[in-house]
Amino acid sequence: MKRTAVLFLTAALAVSSVPLSVNAQEDYITAEESVENGLKNTESVENEEDMSQPEEGAESGKEEETGEDSEKDEQLEEGMTPDEVPGEDQDETVEENPDNIPGDVLEEEPASEEGNITENPYTEKAPESEEPAEQAVTEMQELPKEKVRSAKPALTYQAHVQNEGWQNWRQESELAGTEGKYRRMEALRIKLQGGEDAVQGSVEYRAHVQDYGWMDWKKDGELSGTQGQSKRMEAIEIRLTGEFAEQYDIYYRVHIQNYGWLDWVKNGAPAGSSALSSRMESCMIRLVEKGDPSPAAGTRGFIKAYTNTDLSYRGHVQKIGNTNTSVNGQIMGTVGKSLRLEAMTMWLDTADSQKLSGGIEYSAHVQNIGWQGFKKNGQQAGTQAKSLRMEAVKIRLTGEAAKCYDIYYRAHVQNFGWLGWAKNGQASGSEGYAYRMEALQIMLVPKTKGAPGSTSNAFKKKQTVPVKKTKSFSEALGFDGTKIVKELSAHQNDSYYLGTPYQPMKNPLNMHEILYPNGDRRADGYSGMNCTGFVAYVTQKCGGNLAPIGKMGLWGGACNASNWFRYFKKANVEYYTYNSVSALLKSGKAEQGDIIYCEPVNWNQPGADCHIGFFWGRTSSENRFWHTSTSPKNGNQISNIVPGIYPSYFHLVKMK
Repeated sequence: MKRTAVLFLTAALAVSSVPLSVNAQEDYITAEESVENGLKNTESVENEEDMSQPEEGAESGKEEETGEDSEKDEQLEEGMTPDEVPGEDQDETVEENPDNIPGDVLEEEPASEEGNITENPYTEKAPESEEPAEQAVTEMQELPKEKVRSAKPALTYQAHVQNEGWQNWRQESELAGTEGKYRRMEALRIKLQGGEDAVQGSVEYRAHVQDYGWMDWKKDGELSGTQGQSKRMEAIEIRLTGEFAEQYDIYYRVHIQNYGWLDWVKNGAPAGSSALSSRMESCMIRLVEKGDPSPAAGTRGFIKAYTNTDLSYRGHVQKIGNTNTSVNGQIMGTVGKSLRLEAMTMWLDTADSQKLSGGIEYSAHVQNIGWQGFKKNGQQAGTQAKSLRMEAVKIRLTGEAAKCYDIYYRAHVQNFGWLGWAKNGQASGSEGYAYRMEALQIMLVPKTKGAPGSTSNAFKKKQTVPVKKTKSFSEALGFDGTKIVKELSAHQNDSYYLGTPYQPMKNPLNMHEILYPNGDRRADGYSGMNCTGFVAYVTQKCGGNLAPIGKMGLWGGACNASNWFRYFKKANVEYYTYNSVSALLKSGKAEQGDIIYCEPVNWNQPGADCHIGFFWGRTSSENRFWHTSTSPKNGNQISNIVPGIYPSYFHLVKMK
């Protein structure tokens, strides 16, 4: 049993050699005291044995081992467990640490059962409240938790998209939503997950939604936005909480309507736009550990709408001089005082980097001068100290502002009052009447919204181009012009004319191939007409003499429309010229049966060709044209007014 004491002493010394933390020292002392008590008990037992047993020898040692084995068997029969029975396996409990490795490192290769400190079965047990030495060593060897939490959390997110619904979950830095499909994002979910040892916290996010504005914050996979309401997301904010926020930054960027990809922002900053009615179409999100390389965060991650004070303008008024500065939607000038506007200046404040860049340009139509060139950003348009009235304006935006906004404006004009709203470079006011412009109202409007009011009659232009002659066409040719309407009305619902194939005039030799409608075919059954052949046939059938037209000098005679226009001018036929179909229809001068001759603005333009037919509107403003052409379909037809080529002048020739 002396060997047992030596082994316990060795165990105690081995434990004392392990470096202990302050918290483990008390546990170690308790264990050491327990070992000392065990040694004392062992010594007393040995003294009793020494008095009755001979000295140890080689043979007696074998007998002693045999005796101990039998003693163990007896103790097991008495109800002791194998762990409670003393023996050599329990005695040799401590393995030396020859390399003197610190205890906190030994945790990497846990000691075998043979290396654990085993309690002496003969030693009096310490109180249960006191921790054994081996437990103290284990606690001493644990690493701080923050050193173990090294795994980066997994970031995933999911978009709900117009016409698609919920897309698959995206991994960090992947695109959620669509690009180039013009589809709105309607909702978003975000998750941030880690292992058991991951840092703690949440990811929170909220959406700016059409008609709702900023919605409540959501977190950890909850839905932010709307579903089933057809509402567009316009912006997002994302932030981290808890230990996540201490160790990581969260970056995100969005793709929006009319602009495309915006810059990266981070940690709760808004991304997208507000009050522009621009849909958010896609987004990307990244989680970056603090101190690691991160996306380049710019200043254009969020676009603010213009405020009412960002658009400013000022006028110069007769007898008053410069007016006070007006802002978006306010009236510049006077109403009811019969004072002319003489000059104006405007500017758009784009100093804020989160607002759209660009500018504003404007032009004035001035008495005795006409249209001036465009001015911009604070320059003066019009005149001062010359007593010249402004009569009309054109205003337009440039740069990014023009992508997202329309600029509307309307003029208050002498004898007309307030006209309709014009926009984006259209003319507003009057021309050719010598009327003064007295006031102007201007508004910036997002492109997704409509005009602030009616857009009809925004500009009044007096027709200075129309030339009135002394005779109607039927008077010049000596026939009753009312017969034209009667003839055509009799066949507007049958195929006498309608549907006759179009036959172009290639040279004077085939001119008699273009005067045969379906209702009056050639002897061999042939039918075909070109545009002039149709007008010539009807005119001749109603009593018109085409000989004067055939003598106008161009090939094709009466089957060439250019000879007809030469005749109109030479015979002083009454006609009016317009630059567009809309101007012709607004003139109020067109009557059913009148002739419309379309003349190319530039005869040198490739494919230039004239065209001729009958106005067939039941009112002066109805766009109906009876003609033979290849457009919009082939053959004789009733359609909208179309020229042979754009651009063209539209000459309205009075039939009667």
